[in-house]
Amino acid sequence: MEAEQPNPTLQEDDFALAYKRSFLSTLRFIRSLGANSDTAEEVAQAAWVRGWQCRHQLIHLELVVAWINTIARNLYLSFIARERRFGELQEFAVPCPLLRIVETDSMMGVCTQSESKMLTLYYVEGYTAQEIARQENSFPTTVRVRLMRIRRSLRARMTINNSQQMNHQAA
Repeated sequence: MEAEQPNPTLQEDDFALAYKRSFLSTLRFIRSLGANSDTAEEVAQAAWVRGWQCRHQLIHLELVVAWINTIARNLYLSFIARERRFGELQEFAVPCPLLRIVETDSMMGVCTQSESKMLTLYYVEGYTAQEIARQENSFPTTVRVRLMRIRRSLRARMTINNSQQMNHQAA
């Protein structure tokens, strides 16, 4: 019976050399996915840090750059998802903080209690769909669909309310 060889860990010097040789290629890779230069640099640095922290997981030491680029891609995709999530709220951007509060109160006023709770958890408190699903004993997909339906419904209700107000003011 052969003794199992321990998984060799990428040594500090080897990792530093790989970083020096390949950081720019990771940066270019993230830029090719559509990131601007600042975002690409942050993501590339974060990927190399994560790679350093998890280097014991790397099985084939010669694949360090491909492994780091996969980490970078996943970090960038998470970044895009986070941006998209908060971008939906920016559609309703109001120039003055007081107006933003009034608009938010107005929107929450037309929501049911469960809709208000879901919106608050996701947008205000920053919980992910997966975290909300655990709290609600549900699935992340269900939470995302509910949020989408709440947003659509809110948009329609706010449009109707605004139209009614305009008609009322015109009369």
